[in-house]
Amino acid sequence: MVSCGYKEAREKVFKRQIGSYVLDIQRTDLGKFKNDSLKFKNLKITFYKDSTFKTNMAVPFLYEEKGKWIVDAGSIDSWNWLSYKSWLKNKEINIGDGSQFTHLYKSGNDSIFYINSATPKKNQDFIQEIYFKKTTSWSEPQLPPEIVDSTKSILYGGQ
Repeated sequence: MVSCGYKEAREKVFKRQIGSYVLDIQRTDLGKFKNDSLKFKNLKITFYKDSTFKTNMAVPFLYEEKGKWIVDAGSIDSWNWLSYKSWLKNKEINIGDGSQFTHLYKSGNDSIFYINSATPKKNQDFIQEIYFKKTTSWSEPQLPPEIVDSTKSILYGGQ
């Protein structure tokens, strides 16, 4: 049985992650892809409320451009997970499936996360940590109105 505290923590992590991010070329060591940093600096990833994600371009260091994501909030060491579309046999994703990424956190003035050892395209080098910055500030609301409304309905009984 999963505790209510765990479910609430997962929901909080999930809601904070929703949004768009841009590749942080200052924090990411692009390795052999460094010469293409001008091209890759426009890489964006968006996490949607339906648990899907999408990037705006194909890059050699990410296996595919879309798929599903899931959060874990069991402890400070918990990882979120993303799985690429072609890997999703039954259309579901579970904790531990795919590539792991951190919870959103604050670093200086930026809200960031990183994907740890993401699976690259076939025959391409991987990047150990791929950092992304949220494209809106930490203090701004991150949820679309329909999420806020449905959350209020759940928490406050439709008020």
